[in-house]
Amino acid sequence: MKAWRLIVGAGITAGAIALSPYLFQFVGWVGPLHEGAWVVLLVTAFGLLLKLYIADRASDGEFLFHKFGYDNCIVAFGAILTAFSLQLQSAGDLFPGLSSVTPLTLLRLPGGQAPRTLQMFFLLLGALLASLFTAHISGEIKRGKNPDRGFWPLLNATVGCGMLAIYVLVLISKG
Repeated sequence: MKAWRLIVGAGITAGAIALSPYLFQFVGWVGPLHEGAWVVLLVTAFGLLLKLYIADRASDGEFLFHKFGYDNCIVAFGAILTAFSLQLQSAGDLFPGLSSVTPLTLLRLPGGQAPRTLQMFFLLLGALLASLFTAHISGEIKRGKNPDRGFWPLLNATVGCGMLAIYVLVLISKG
């Protein structure tokens, strides 16, 4: 009975990775994807599915949706932290694809372009807040203050999938 949760989690992960770039493109948040984007998506999906399997083995087959969401936020936080650190010490724009991401273009300095470092900082801040939010919910569920089924685990899983989508957005925007 617990195996279905792992299968659903794997499906959600694969779907978030494979579909989010095309959804972002459809709504006009990103420009056309470069022709090698599918390789990035495939490698990322494989790595995250492997992480999911290893986490399931570590928890002795006890897949928890609230922890799944939290784990995805932490993965996204680590990836965005790395991207921010690399951009911070670079003289050039390492993520030129982010210039076509509509929500991020709102982060402009007066009379100028949106500095990439500022955009990456706000993505990092968002990932940190999502990680703290999902950690709080997971802790409440673990202590029995919130139910382990229903709205709260679903909210954690949804926030985690959103963070995976942002993580993929950063990956495919690499120049």
